[in-house]
Amino acid sequence: MHPAQSKNHVILTLLRLKVTDTERRLGRLSYLRIFDMWQLPADAVDINALLRLLPHHVHDKFLQLSERILKARADETAWSHIENAMQTSLEYPDYHYHVTRSRLFREDVMRASGDNMPGEIVPYEEMIASRADEVYFNLIHQRLILDPDPPERETFKSTLCAWRHPHADKSGYQHLCVYFGTNRAEQQTGGKTQFLSIRNDQHHPAGELIVGRSFISVPVSHVYGSLERPAPWWKVWENNAENVDEHFVIHTVEKMEKTKWLKGARQQYPDKEGMLFIHGYSNTFDDALFKTAQLKVDLKFKGIALCFSWASCGALKDYVVDESTISWSTQHLQQFIDLVINELGLTRLHIIAHSMGNRALIEVIKNWQPSQDYNPIRSLVLAAPDIDAGTLAQLEPHFARYPTVTLYASTKDVAINISHSVHRYPRAGNAKPPLVLQHMETVDVSATETALFSLGHAYYARSRAVFQDMYYLIRNGIKAQERAGITRIEPLNYYTLI
Repeated sequence: MHPAQSKNHVILTLLRLKVTDTERRLGRLSYLRIFDMWQLPADAVDINALLRLLPHHVHDKFLQLSERILKARADETAWSHIENAMQTSLEYPDYHYHVTRSRLFREDVMRASGDNMPGEIVPYEEMIASRADEVYFNLIHQRLILDPDPPERETFKSTLCAWRHPHADKSGYQHLCVYFGTNRAEQQTGGKTQFLSIRNDQHHPAGELIVGRSFISVPVSHVYGSLERPAPWWKVWENNAENVDEHFVIHTVEKMEKTKWLKGARQQYPDKEGMLFIHGYSNTFDDALFKTAQLKVDLKFKGIALCFSWASCGALKDYVVDESTISWSTQHLQQFIDLVINELGLTRLHIIAHSMGNRALIEVIKNWQPSQDYNPIRSLVLAAPDIDAGTLAQLEPHFARYPTVTLYASTKDVAINISHSVHRYPRAGNAKPPLVLQHMETVDVSATETALFSLGHAYYARSRAVFQDMYYLIRNGIKAQERAGITRIEPLNYYTLI
C-alpha cells in the first residue's frame, strides 16, 4: 500500500523524523507511541494533538517533510516491511527493541519515504551487521503477521508462542516454579499450607525464616506487562471465578526443609543465576508469588525465580503496622540472601525490591560484605522505593559495589505521595525532583504509568514500557543511556522513560 495523504502517511512522516533524530530531541514521541498510533482508526489521529508531542522547532519540519513524502516515489515493499515490523512489535514486545535498533528498519523507513533510492539496491542479507538486523531481516522475509495466507500466519504465531512460553503444554498454560522465603505465620487448611498476613512470632518474638516452593501456571493468552487475575469480589458485575486458561493460578504451596529446598533448586536450575523479588506494602503471600511469576515470564528470565514474602498485612489501612514489620523482617531477608548465595551457590543474583520492601533491602546492603574478588549481586532494582530520600543518599558509597543500581521513580505515584505527606521529608520513589546519586541510575517513569492499579503504585508490574526497560537491564546489563525509549535529562543527569 502506498502511504497516501492518510494516517499511514502521517505515521511514515513521524518515523522518518524519528530515525534521523540522532540528538534525541523527540524523546516524548517514542517508537512505541508511533506504533500504537498506527493501530488507531484513521479518524482517530489528531494532528493538533500530535504536534503537541513535537518540539515547536520541529513543527515546520514535520509539515515540510510530510509534503515532500507525499510527492516522492515511495517503495511499497519497504512500507510493507515496516507494517509487518510494527504489528509484530505490538503483538510480541520482545521484538520492539531489535526492530527500532535495526539499521535495516531505518533503511526501510528511508526507502518508503522516497529517500535513499539508488539505481542498484544492496541486498538486505549483505547489510546485516547486528543481532537487531538479523531479527528484523527474519521478520520481513517471512512476511509474518500480515501475510494473507492463514496457515503460514498461524504457524508463525504458534512458533512465537512456543518461544515465549517454553513450558507451555497441551492444557493451554505453562508451569513455573517460585522458590520462596517468608516470615509469615502458617496454617494447614484441608491438607494445604497457607501463609497468613501476620508474623510467625508465636513461639519466639524474633520469628524465623521459612523456605518452600510453589508451582504456578500462566495462561498462554497472557498479555505482556499484565497480571491476569479474576475481578475482585466486590465487582459483582464481572466474572470473579478463577480460570486456569485465563489467569495466573497457584497450584501448590509447599513448606520445605532447607536441605530439600536446596537440593530441588540445584536440580531444577543448575546454571546458578537467580532473580529475587521483595514485595512492598499491602501485599499478601499470594500477591507476592503472582508478581514473582509475572516478572519471570515477562523478563524471559531463565534462572531460578526467588521471592521473599515478609509478613505484610495485605491491607491499605495497615501502613503503620507494615512499617514495623518490614524493620522486623530485615534479619530474615539477610538470612535468605545468605542462603541463596552461600549455600545454594548462585553466582549471579538480580534483586528487585518494590515500595516498602526496599527498606529491608537497604539495611541488608549496608551490612553486606561481598568477596573482594567477585560480587554475585549483579543488579539492584529499586522500584518506587518508600524510603526517605536522604537515607538512601547516605548509602551512595555502598552502591559502588554493584555493577548496576537502578531507581524507578514517578511523580504520579499516589502511595509515595501519601507517604511523603506522612513523613514530611521527600521519598526516594517520588520524582519531584528525582534523586540522583553517583553510582545509581535514576529513571523517571511518570510518562509510562498506567491507571490499572488504584494507587498508581505498581507501574513496575503494569507498564509494558517499564518491563521492556527492565528486560534489557537485567538480561543484558545495558546501561540506561543505551536502552531504547530512554532520554537523558541534563544537567540533572537522570533519565526519563517514554
